[in-house]
Amino acid sequence: MSHFARVDKTTNKVTDVIVATQLEIYGYNDSEDWFQTSYNESDGKPFAQIGATYDRDNNVFIPPQPIQSTTGVACTSWTWNSSSYEWEPPVAMPSDYKIDDPDKKLYAWVEETKEWIRHYSAEDVENGTAPDSYLIAVGLKT
Repeated sequence: MSHFARVDKTTNKVTDVIVATQLEIYGYNDSEDWFQTSYNESDGKPFAQIGATYDRDNNVFIPPQPIQSTTGVACTSWTWNSSSYEWEPPVAMPSDYKIDDPDKKLYAWVEETKEWIRHYSAEDVENGTAPDSYLIAVGLKT
């Protein structure tokens, strides 16, 4: 069994992702609209997801542009890197970003100002250890 994504012919958007055999796909009336995708990304390319765009020329599924701004604004300044198969921000993530470190430092993107700001947990906010500048940036304080 493999994963297949159905791609709309006019928009090149992924509308469905299923597990099936190649034989099952060949049995579909729209079999030419289904493309195999690798769940574990063994081919180095992103796994298809609903809403992704299929680049037919390069045989790659491009995930939707990130919505990672602390304010919920789409990251329209980010660009698709067709070599690394990733969306990249216009400003590199700070070098001290550490997700697996017990003394981790996390950052959040602010699309409106095109910058990374130090991110604090809900616990930090609750305990009053998050600075006012952060609370203002994320809309928790005016």
